[in-house]
Amino acid sequence: MEGGAVAAARPATAEQIVLARKLKAIREQARVGYKQAAEALGMHDTAIRRMEGCEVALKPILVRELLTLYGLPKGEIATFLDDVAAANRPAWWNTFRDVLPPSSALFVSLAGAASLIRSYEPQSVPDLLQTEDYARALLRARHGEAPEEEIERRVSLTMERQKRYLAAEPGPCTLWTILDETALRRSVGGPAVMGPQIEHLIQSAKLPHIQLQILPHTAGVYPGMGEPFHLFRFAAPELPDVVHRANLGGSEYLYDGTSAYLAGLDQMSVLAGALRDTPDFLRHIGTTVWSLRTVR
Repeated sequence: MEGGAVAAARPATAEQIVLARKLKAIREQARVGYKQAAEALGMHDTAIRRMEGCEVALKPILVRELLTLYGLPKGEIATFLDDVAAANRPAWWNTFRDVLPPSSALFVSLAGAASLIRSYEPQSVPDLLQTEDYARALLRARHGEAPEEEIERRVSLTMERQKRYLAAEPGPCTLWTILDETALRRSVGGPAVMGPQIEHLIQSAKLPHIQLQILPHTAGVYPGMGEPFHLFRFAAPELPDVVHRANLGGSEYLYDGTSAYLAGLDQMSVLAGALRDTPDFLRHIGTTVWSLRTVR
């Protein structure tokens, strides 16, 4: 996990990544090298590196031995092990593993742990702001050969994520999305689907934890124009910003170089319409493109 792009098929969650980074910090504070730690446990130093890189799951027995070697007090060791046990338990999305590959599971985990999600969506409404019918129509288009049961499972996953991440107590994360006008003009399911979707976006934009900006066609070509991406920011100091980008080759997670994406989002935000103008822009699209008589 040190630097660059990371393959998506890694068996990690945000909570596991945090603990792996904490384990590394404790070792470094104790001034114990990889080789010294490995020799004490009768292991190769690669195994320690992989644990700290969250390439393998944290095993409580090994973690206990390492923390003891590092001189951590017994009470703090017990707390750390409790956190490891909690992080290793199956997450709620494990029940959707039939439609959720490892690459997407990490995405769901990062989104759930984030205090702020910033995203750029050039082609479609982002999943956390989709209506059920829009999600269903989009998934049918993307997975045309999938059976209807699979499509419905994917829709249920999207709706569950919305409920947990944007409507859950004690407080939802902040979602700040920059949406290209193209996404609003592209027909997904036809007017019968797009109408309620436009209305849903208008109502969502009124919520204090959702910030929605539209990049109009009049903005022309802009920095960062291209593939969609998400930038996750976390309250946990051990977890820096993470960028997720998706393309035809699959998913990719970046732990380094995220500042370029943050700068891109800031530049696009300046070019996009002001937050206060978003509802009016959406109403204009609804009435002129989708022939809706009234949009609240």
